[in-house]
Amino acid sequence: MLIDITDSLNVPALKEAQDKMSVLEKFKLLKNNGDIRSAADLLESSCIEPHIYHGHYRELFTAWRQINKEDLKQHKYHSVIERVLKAIKMNDDMLSEMSNYWSNIHKKTMSKAYFSKSYSHIKITDAKNLLKAGLAIDDKKAIKIAENLIKTFEGSK
Repeated sequence: MLIDITDSLNVPALKEAQDKMSVLEKFKLLKNNGDIRSAADLLESSCIEPHIYHGHYRELFTAWRQINKEDLKQHKYHSVIERVLKAIKMNDDMLSEMSNYWSNIHKKTMSKAYFSKSYSHIKITDAKNLLKAGLAIDDKKAIKIAENLIKTFEGSK
């Protein structure tokens, strides 16, 4: 729990931060007990509405990568594609929320690109998993998205 949050936060923000930390603690317990899918489901439900707590997204996407690895071995390609596309959208929504929130706080426009440099939690592994699953079932949309994403990562080196 967040014990030492300063009084400069308003009460609703403090409660929201404490609630988010509680979800993260429950996630870690489930994950440590080997129930990665339930842990991921818990965090996913916490991220349905975009928010600025980027650690939730990082942990969720890390769990999803582990699940995707298992699902690829079991030829569950549709599940992998759905999960990676959902992660891409959720990541984008999170970055938009961070941009809006911090632009308001600092009274100046802060772009999604500004936050993307440090807080984007999509990895090249996600793009490669999307490509592998897309090729396996000839999903042209997934293949195109994956190829474009891979180019983005390769261009940023």
